Amino acid sequence: MNEKYIELEIPNEWGEYLYNLLNGLQEEKELHWMINYSEILKKENDFSELLEEKIYENGDLFKRIKTVCYVIQLDMYAYCKDGMEVMHLRISDSSYVEIWMSDKYIFDKLIRGNIISDYLREHGMN
Repeated sequence: MNEKYIELEIPNEWGEYLYNLLNGLQEEKELHWMINYSEILKKENDFSELLEEKIYENGDLFKRIKTVCYVIQLDMYAYCKDGMEVMHLRISDSSYVEIWMSDKYIFDKLIRGNIISDYLREHGMN
């Protein structure tokens, strides 16, 4: 499959923004995520960082991102069990989302997620 690219501008506010964006991939047990850079605030007393710059198993990532947060910047990669990169996600300036995917299965699962499918429908792309 040729690489797929999606560019979105999604209003970001305090909430489960990242969880909602990636929810089509929540059940993919063989995915691992490498956080290259993250600036995501948890809505707690200290507004601490939500993600560390490390590798997360898919289930662990989804446990962390199912929280109220505000995504300022993010650069992360998804890898399947054989170490092949299947997706690159970048969020900048709180609302600009870029997603590169090299796997049709991952692409199909991701675009079924609520935010992306709603965005594509709203902009006549689906």
